[in-house]
Amino acid sequence: MRRSSVWRWLALAVWIAAVPVLASQNGAKTSPTFIRQAPFLQGTFARIPRGAASPYAPQLAARVDEFLAGAEPTAEGLAQYLAPMQLIRIAVPSAPGNGHQAVGATIAKRLRELGFKGQFEILYDGLIKDKLDLTLPGFDPEGPYKQSLPVLGARTLAVKNGTLMDLPKADLGISASNGFMSGQLRAETELRVGPYAWEFPTVTSGANGVTKHFPELHDYLFSFAPPRPSNVEKFLSESLSGSTRLREKIGGLQALERHRQRVELLPAYGLSDVGDEGKVGALLKAVSAAQDLAGDFFRSGVVIPFFSYLNGDSLERLQASLLTSSISERVKMVSVRDAGAVESALSALAPGQILLLRVGGVSQDVFEYFFSRQTLPGTMAGANGQNLMRVLGLPFLLTVDKETEGLKEISRRLPDPERSLLEEAGRVLRGDSADAQPLARFLLEGRNPDSTISRAFAAAKPSELKHDKLAVLLALAARLRRQAEKKAAGFWSSLRL
Repeated sequence: MRRSSVWRWLALAVWIAAVPVLASQNGAKTSPTFIRQAPFLQGTFARIPRGAASPYAPQLAARVDEFLAGAEPTAEGLAQYLAPMQLIRIAVPSAPGNGHQAVGATIAKRLRELGFKGQFEILYDGLIKDKLDLTLPGFDPEGPYKQSLPVLGARTLAVKNGTLMDLPKADLGISASNGFMSGQLRAETELRVGPYAWEFPTVTSGANGVTKHFPELHDYLFSFAPPRPSNVEKFLSESLSGSTRLREKIGGLQALERHRQRVELLPAYGLSDVGDEGKVGALLKAVSAAQDLAGDFFRSGVVIPFFSYLNGDSLERLQASLLTSSISERVKMVSVRDAGAVESALSALAPGQILLLRVGGVSQDVFEYFFSRQTLPGTMAGANGQNLMRVLGLPFLLTVDKETEGLKEISRRLPDPERSLLEEAGRVLRGDSADAQPLARFLLEGRNPDSTISRAFAAAKPSELKHDKLAVLLALAARLRRQAEKKAAGFWSSLRL
């Protein structure tokens, strides 16, 4: 027997021996979808700090444009890739804030937009159960481990305790951070992808076990469509009624919606310092100065839905600072939980006045909705918050110094006077300058959709699939699978020679 024939028969024997293992890994696809608690989700994969170079880059990183040449993401191609899938597993590790939960929900909603019609299984860390109702409306932190949730377009969405080893094989597994090692999600293909500018995404092809790292996608945005409900009051009720702590905010937010079109709306998030010289005080003084500069330009008073939390001490300090402030007669503060007081305050709001509406946490959809309806530039913090505002294409300011990288692309699009104004306004908001005028002027520029500043923010909005982080990763995964299938076909052809 020729030596080449011996090697072909040996390869065939190895392949036949591997078939039972492959079959046991694939398993039968299952319905309904499951969301399971996994207490050990942190994993052992070393996290890569934001801004750091990937230690794998020299060996494994591939330039996205070169790798995708001739196979760029298209709506039709992505829909065809997702159509046969019956089960997608999304893992949400624990995090100090809401970042991983938020990006996990964003990924799920975007998959629906791109054409996935199967079931979701959300695998969550028990440490974050008290925060899941913000991204999965109806989830009960004190409820059973198995819960049916009519969200994300799924027919059945359940939560239960379990381990990764008892999970069925999924068509696609996605970790909403680098908290998993390759192979941990038990999926044909696995993606690891964190929030905007957070970690370097990876794609692992189950066909050949190859993992490719794509540091070039680090600063890509997640594109998605913010909520556009036809009946907003119904939308608010459905989005918040499933949670005990959110349910009491429905009436106040519905009142805000009824008055929204006659007031100026400035949504605020990321404002943690509440002293007279803190971020809230700086914002209120700037709004008051903008009202003086605008004259009759503002259609009514300004409402600031305040989505940050205020504990007892912070609230007392803010109230005390307002009593002694030069703008104390202009500002009124009301809790969204008191629907009657909100309705009265909104009805009485006149030009030149400011209503600080204490809202706190809400569901992700409600949060996105009110920011999409701003008439004055909102304040934002966090990677997912930056992603939202960039997708909306609306002017905003960041409240945290270390996160201002997200505004550099917009700043580069501006001529010098406007660029300086953007930078000075940010310093005022972050407490580095006591002069409220730059922030006041920025608010007025951001209110005008035809201003140079507004046009720069709008131009930075991602408009093509090739700029969408998830779409590109799916296209990369599809290409890796095609390459593996082509290689396998070549192997079988060689055996027939």
